[in-house]
Amino acid sequence: HQHSLTIANTGFGEPLDKQHIFTRFYKGNTQIKHTGLGLAIVKAIVDNYGYSIAYTYQDTLHCFTFRF
Repeated sequence: HQHSLTIANTGFGEPLDKQHIFTRFYKGNTQIKHTGLGLAIVKAIVDNYGYSIAYTYQDTLHCFTFRF
């Protein structure tokens, strides 16, 4: 049986690039100062435990769904 948790925030006002957001050092918007490591670290942890994470953009919200 699969359980899930979705976390949503407003963040940047456009959808993120689904193919690259979990890639280390990826910066979709170079105007914002960040390292590009946060989502890559989250993905590595999720993968390590055999779970999954998915990204969607709905109604101006960035949604990350974890499946356990």
